[in-house]
Amino acid sequence: MINTDSMPQVTSSDNWLMSIHGFEEMVYSVQAFSLPGISLGSTPMPSKSNIIPDITGDKLQFDPLSVTALHDRRFLGYLSVFNWMTTNSKSDFPVLRDIIITAFDPLRPEERLRIKFFDAFPIAINGPDYDRSEEHTSELQSLMRISYA
Repeated sequence: MINTDSMPQVTSSDNWLMSIHGFEEMVYSVQAFSLPGISLGSTPMPSKSNIIPDITGDKLQFDPLSVTALHDRRFLGYLSVFNWMTTNSKSDFPVLRDIIITAFDPLRPEERLRIKFFDAFPIAINGPDYDRSEEHTSELQSLMRISYA
């Protein structure tokens, strides 16, 4: 017999939230995100033979975090990120904030998965797409691209 209590639980896609340190009044309902890609790179090594071997790189490089989140009714989440970007564009010392993406199961609130990104800053945010011609208007959402340390 299989003990299902020890099996990993699958998290539902509608139970992901994003919070940004300093924006405690805002919690973003995450619709989509992907863990950033990581690369080590390589360097061709000089060789007298026809085969040029590569050696491993010495620095990890991380892709930006991409998150699609729903908008609140007053667009406060969008405006918060917009103002953060505006502040950083005018400063020699950008404002960095920690971001936490949390997955939770309402049936097991004690079980959570938290992914924390340190010293993050937004580099792009899309405006929401709205199309009145669609029969069923979906909730408005935006894609954010975020870099971090």
